[in-house]
Amino acid sequence: WGQAVGLFFADIVNPKDLREYILPDLDQARIPIPAANIEYYHDTLYLQLIFIPFPEFNEFAKPGAEFDFSRTILAQDADIIMKDPVKPDNSLDNGEIGARVSKLIAGWDLSLFYLYDYYNFPTNYRYISSNPAGSLHTVSIEYRPEHNRVHRFGHTFSKEYLDTIFKGEFIYSPKMYISSLDTTDQDGISAGDTLDWLLGVDYTFFGSLETNFQLMQKMILDHEPGMAQREYATSISVWFKTGFFDDRIEPEFFMVSSFNQRDWLFRPKIAYNYGADLTFFLGADLFWGEQNGDFGRFKDNDRFYFEMLYRF
Repeated sequence: WGQAVGLFFADIVNPKDLREYILPDLDQARIPIPAANIEYYHDTLYLQLIFIPFPEFNEFAKPGAEFDFSRTILAQDADIIMKDPVKPDNSLDNGEIGARVSKLIAGWDLSLFYLYDYYNFPTNYRYISSNPAGSLHTVSIEYRPEHNRVHRFGHTFSKEYLDTIFKGEFIYSPKMYISSLDTTDQDGISAGDTLDWLLGVDYTFFGSLETNFQLMQKMILDHEPGMAQREYATSISVWFKTGFFDDRIEPEFFMVSSFNQRDWLFRPKIAYNYGADLTFFLGADLFWGEQNGDFGRFKDNDRFYFEMLYRF
């Protein structure tokens, strides 16, 4: 449902394959799901209703894998017990439903959407207990991941003006489940309303240099002391792409950086189009930042890659 470049934002319907974090192409990262999809068009009005009978969820890397999200949890000074996620049964009672309406008004492409589903990220309920005297650690921490129902309301817009495309995405989620650092909190979870927004600009310089700039922020509207997430988390992203020799050689790079955590992901890539059917790619995925940052936690996972794409 969204139009963000290089990131998932308002694109909330399909679960994602995050075993390699956000590095795969977005079309490959989306996990296909069975669903009923009803669409209606009338002039510039578009209506969509979706029903997902059996919920599916994000896939994550296994413990100890290259992009294991749980490594910061397991690094705590405690005995860690991580249970398997509790998933809802495959029954129509657990089905998910969403709707979207969009319309072109005076050059503005406007849309509103709503999704009632199980959140694709599990809630890590936390339970702390004391260990007997003489144990290696003084406490044990047991995590019981569970998927919960959430309501999400969204709005997107885009507008072309003077060969520049302005666009935005907004998602409001009431009573989201947020981890707490307060050790006296019985289950380690607090509830808070969240607002995520993104503003982007697309422009092509000199007729060949395609660019995209995005400013985004995640907000907890009723933030409480002790919540693991910041009240405001602001990031920026930049994407460039151009071509040389009749687009036979196409350099590209994407960078996203967090203002709060002072970390970034930098992804340079160059494509060589050898005819209409064969393309070679050479690129890198470079991480930097604080150990608890979204990208800094993977700062030892820099990688270079070579790919060949053959179309037939």
